[in-house]
Amino acid sequence: MSDSIKASETGLLLIDQLRRKKGWTKDSPKWLDEAGGISRSTLQRFWKPQPIRQESFKAICKAVNFDDWASIVDEPMISELLKNNIDQRLKQAKRILIVEILSNITHLDARLGFVDSALAKDTVKKKLESIRSKATLARNQVDNLGYHHLIVQQSIPALRQALNSRPLKTEAGISMIEVLATSKTDPQPVKTFYEHLTDVQDVSESLMGVLSEAASMNLTDQQKVEHHQNRMDLEVHKLHNRSLIAHLSGLIALNHLGGRQLSLDYPPLKHLQYLEPKAIVDQPELEERLTDCLYEAQALFIRRAEMIDDGEQWVAGALQAYEKINEMLKINPTDTWGQVVDKAISLRQLGRPMEAVAAFIKYSEMFSDTDPTARQYAKIAQQMTLQSQDLGIEGGIYIYELVEDGRAQQAAIPEGAIVIDYGGHFIKDMEDLVTTLKHIPHGEPTRITYLEMDNSFTFQRHTRKIIGGSLGAGIMPI
Repeated sequence: MSDSIKASETGLLLIDQLRRKKGWTKDSPKWLDEAGGISRSTLQRFWKPQPIRQESFKAICKAVNFDDWASIVDEPMISELLKNNIDQRLKQAKRILIVEILSNITHLDARLGFVDSALAKDTVKKKLESIRSKATLARNQVDNLGYHHLIVQQSIPALRQALNSRPLKTEAGISMIEVLATSKTDPQPVKTFYEHLTDVQDVSESLMGVLSEAASMNLTDQQKVEHHQNRMDLEVHKLHNRSLIAHLSGLIALNHLGGRQLSLDYPPLKHLQYLEPKAIVDQPELEERLTDCLYEAQALFIRRAEMIDDGEQWVAGALQAYEKINEMLKINPTDTWGQVVDKAISLRQLGRPMEAVAAFIKYSEMFSDTDPTARQYAKIAQQMTLQSQDLGIEGGIYIYELVEDGRAQQAAIPEGAIVIDYGGHFIKDMEDLVTTLKHIPHGEPTRITYLEMDNSFTFQRHTRKIIGGSLGAGIMPI
């Protein structure tokens, strides 16, 4: 091999797992020492990945107890394997295949999560009512059909980006199948896995096509909307089915390659959320499950054919609700600060966080000249919007100013805090706060929980004792 080499993506995944077991960071000083005193910049180039000297590459791998360094060299180096003896070649090929198959299985599972999250319907009613209230839209201007159309259209680019972040990889596997064949090892189980992986890619594109079609059509007739909803549900069902088939065929391939032992030390299998089983099991059980899935695939194929016949019987009409919602949420130069804030919050609740962030930026631009607190509010609101899912909140009450000796100041609550709980009552908007103030005992000690953003844009959660009643502070929704 040449003196400079770099790691493959699947190789980095394997080294990363071994690094985590040791409790090291990616540029841990301990790692540098264990690797014979290599420089931090060399270790950083290894992770990028960029070519580094072969001796440094070996030392990095050896430090995490991985001696088979040649098996994780980037694809251009794979051809070098053919120069080795047959047994060594086969061993290295199997390891490369095992790592890539396991990586693909974890990506299959993650992709199912992205799809289910993007198209979740369990919070539709809640979100719809919130938007009707916050954006002051009349009930006859927004209906469930328009809202569903909105969610689908806004989900497409985000879903596409999420799927692209977990690609299904075949490069190393296809190259190594030839090594199996020349080593007189049956490559068919591995070939079958990659064929099923291609099926998953095809079904994923089919789902995106159906979503795009549904989002581009204006539908007013309930029956037609249900038809498109059924088509989307069918495509999602197909994706789950094909992903499970690929998963099972992957486990069969791992059995064939002798991957059972390796999988026991490979955490991603244990943490699968959608795919079962979460470990390599006996071949008969895998084959039985796979047979059931293949029968289900046939049934889904028949359903799809019937649905296409139904869809060809009519042409979709027009639906204006989505356009009306967009028009109502557009920021206008004449909007008051309250209207801009309500629209920004509504965009966040609709699952359009980047548009909500843009609206908060617009708020700062429109009002910072006349309101000295506007810029800081917008800054905190942007970060809260981006982190709201991780924080587990929908909103809160922002304190932009403290009244001298007011309850908030006495409780040592700072300006810029976001109140999310008062007296055991969740606070996500002004309505929640007004309702809470009617129920908590005034003048008696209670607890208040708020978020505070630090200089690293991380929100810290604090709980303080406070005398129940009005906060004694300038407040606004966020």
